[in-house]
Amino acid sequence: MVWNSCSLNNKADDFMIMLQDDTVDIAYISETWLTDNTNCTTALIKSYGFEIIHNFRVDGRGGGTAFVYKSNLLFSVCNVTTDIPITSFGYTTASFKLATDIKLCLVCVYRTGPISKCFF
Repeated sequence: MVWNSCSLNNKADDFMIMLQDDTVDIAYISETWLTDNTNCTTALIKSYGFEIIHNFRVDGRGGGTAFVYKSNLLFSVCNVTTDIPITSFGYTTASFKLATDIKLCLVCVYRTGPISKCFF
C-alpha cells in the first residue's frame, strides 16, 4: 500500500483500521509530518502490532517518509550512499525477509520541492 497522508498525526486511527481491514503487511507513507520516533502516533501504530521506520524532513515543516509494517516481519535498513547530496526529495529504504526466504528491498521516494529536469 502507498499513501500520501498529508499528516499521519490526525489520521493514525483511520489508517491503522484501513491496514487491518485490507490485511496489509507493508505500507509506505509520504508526508507523514512526524517529527520524532517517540510520539502518540508511533505508539498507536505499535499498539496495533505494527512497527515504523521513518525518515524526517530536515529542511522545513511537514514532509517525511515511512514504512509501516507488521511486527512479525524481519526487517533491516538498506543504506543508500551517494557522492551527491540528496536535497530535492525524501526517501526511505527497507529490506524485508519474507516467509519463503525471499529478500524484498523497497525504496520509496517522495519529491518535496521543485527540481530541474536534468537531475534525473
